[in-house]
Amino acid sequence: MEYRGKVVRIWTDGEDEATPPSDRAYVDIDRPALPDLLRSAQYDLVGFLRARRDWTEEIAPEHADRLVVALDAKLQISEPLPL
Repeated sequence: MEYRGKVVRIWTDGEDEATPPSDRAYVDIDRPALPDLLRSAQYDLVGFLRARRDWTEEIAPEHADRLVVALDAKLQISEPLPL
């Protein structure tokens, strides 16, 4: 991630650390828009967790809570955003 005035440039991960950023894809986001975009993405991901719980309750209800807790822990979806 790189700050360029009122823009944040977010680079894709490189194959390795030797891949220069100029050879990787990136997206530019207006800095003022970033907090709302992050909150929106988090909201959608919380919906993903709810859908996984609903799905798991249908096929293996005894594992639904454990699955959602594990997904959330690994993906850090419900962690507070550092805004």
